[in-house]
Amino acid sequence: MERVAEKYLYRERIAPREKEKSQDTYWFVFACIVLGLAFFFDAPWGRAFYKYTPITETLGAIYFSSFSETFGVPGVSVTPFELFSIILAGGALSKVFRLLPDDTAKNIFVAMLASLALIFVAGVTSGWGHGNESRVMLTQVRAIVSLPLWLIIGAAFLTTEKRAWIFLSVIASTTFVKSLQGLWSFLYILERRKGSQEYIVEHITSSSIVTALVAFNALIWLKEMNLFKKIFLSLTANSVLGFVFLANDRRAALVGLAMGFVFLFISFPLKFYRRYFLGMLGGLLMGVLCLAATWETSGALGFPARAIKSLTDPSESSSGYRKVENANLLFSIANEPLTGLGFGRRFPEIFPLPNIATIYSEYNLIPHNTLLFVWTFAGPLGIAGLGTFFALALALAIRIFRRSSSRDGCLLGGVAVIVFVQALSYIYADIGLREVRLLAEVGGIAGYLVALSPLTLKEGSL
Repeated sequence: MERVAEKYLYRERIAPREKEKSQDTYWFVFACIVLGLAFFFDAPWGRAFYKYTPITETLGAIYFSSFSETFGVPGVSVTPFELFSIILAGGALSKVFRLLPDDTAKNIFVAMLASLALIFVAGVTSGWGHGNESRVMLTQVRAIVSLPLWLIIGAAFLTTEKRAWIFLSVIASTTFVKSLQGLWSFLYILERRKGSQEYIVEHITSSSIVTALVAFNALIWLKEMNLFKKIFLSLTANSVLGFVFLANDRRAALVGLAMGFVFLFISFPLKFYRRYFLGMLGGLLMGVLCLAATWETSGALGFPARAIKSLTDPSESSSGYRKVENANLLFSIANEPLTGLGFGRRFPEIFPLPNIATIYSEYNLIPHNTLLFVWTFAGPLGIAGLGTFFALALALAIRIFRRSSSRDGCLLGGVAVIVFVQALSYIYADIGLREVRLLAEVGGIAGYLVALSPLTLKEGSL
């Protein structure tokens, strides 16, 4: 009787789902191409290379600019990346509830989508109530839309551990190529001196370098190959990515990386600390000694120490500007505590800011601190929605990391923890909700966690 029931279950539920998954290969490949191009091209607002314009920047201006701007098509304000993302999400939405393996996964998926929808509903409704401009509203929210779109894409098409690793490999591989481009620019264009140039590759690339470092090392040591080859690949990847990460000098990325490993560290079971206490203590002491040795060092080696000093010393960074920016946002929050200003307007400058429109034209539309941006414009409901999404995503990643029944699942959960914390660092400090690539990455990873959670978690863990 049990065998008959198993055959019925397989025929009626499992086999159709497996067939549909196999038919979605083309969608999955399309999603990887769309994402790979996004990480390979340079966005027009990135200003990565000041002394020359590479082909990646020329093509990026097409990929990330609207059809109206690029081709003169009237009324079509969507960009190629946005159009491809919408097509992919549309194809995924018709399948996602059939492909998700159980009710738990579906409930988590709906909760994540609903929390993100709350940001738009609260901010747009308030904006209409205040009579704000629809065109400005679109400018403020269009990047954030990538987060739910890629959440849907990830949940529908990243339905196996193998696909999740391929997704991460696309990000890691394109980021490695971008790092080689940045290294070449530093050595031959900048002649090994940054000078007044702010960074050698786009600032958001520092975030994807973190993903690439973690994903590459996980993949290298996960695969079966001889030890020499593992060491060679690991040293090559870490040297190139690590150098460009340090030379790019982005404090938000370093803080995000450190906090990501802190979150991962506290996620280990108690027996791990007992077993490796002396090793962890030695690693901590080595880190402190390295910081002390490079405390007054300039250049890439002194970047970690400078990042720590800049947290308390305004002269070490642009924190003076950002403090004034935050003061304006907090004033607006105090003035509109229940509904926010609503999307569709600029935040009032009670404390005047320098006009940096020539560098960043949207400086008073989307500030650096995009956590406060959501609270300012979408009110308490908006910030609650964003917080709920990341709370669910982090909780799911940590549970999979701790309790996965497979090594792949455990590592995928660990990578996700670091990526989510890194993203929060950028969202807090460096215009994270303006960066479609960061949001597509976060959405896709959250999606694969939802899809894989019932398959990788031990029974009774959720």
